[in-house]
Amino acid sequence: MPVLVFSTFGTLLVLGVFSILSSSLLIEKVADPLGIVKRIVENQHGIVMVYHGDDSDVVTGGNVYDGRTNLNPIVNSNGINRILIMSALHEHPQGVLMIGLSIGSWLKIVTSFPDVQHIDVIGINPGYLQAIQDYPRQASYCFPSIVMQLLLDTCRNPLLLLVVFKPYLLGWADNLKWSQIEI
Repeated sequence: MPVLVFSTFGTLLVLGVFSILSSSLLIEKVADPLGIVKRIVENQHGIVMVYHGDDSDVVTGGNVYDGRTNLNPIVNSNGINRILIMSALHEHPQGVLMIGLSIGSWLKIVTSFPDVQHIDVIGINPGYLQAIQDYPRQASYCFPSIVMQLLLDTCRNPLLLLVVFKPYLLGWADNLKWSQIEI
């Protein structure tokens, strides 16, 4: 009997909380306290949240850290200097495969490399595109000289991945005879 009373009381309490709080406010209360919430984007693919930060804002996807809005390699709050190593490892990168869009900070840096002609970006949540609109420097990543393909998918389809990865695999795995496979 006491279990039934407690479970009924618990159910009524949860229903009361859900009816009083809006979904955005509920998310703010449940999420980790990273700071003041600046933006929440909810869709069928998940929840993207942007928090106000000291040097740059913090981005989370599904309540998991997904980067910062920093574009300054000296501040380097999001490890943006790692993408600068790419230009040191490859003098003239022309094609870039970027897995994960987040807020677009890394994409913005890659588009500034002079020899980049083509970028393939794979993202799993189109909500990031809405969040990017709050950051004009990141949103201005499109240049007329760079061909960019944005794929928004969960990447669970192996044929789709094969089509996306094929040009990159050709560069280092010529012995796989990709040229015999027509996709």
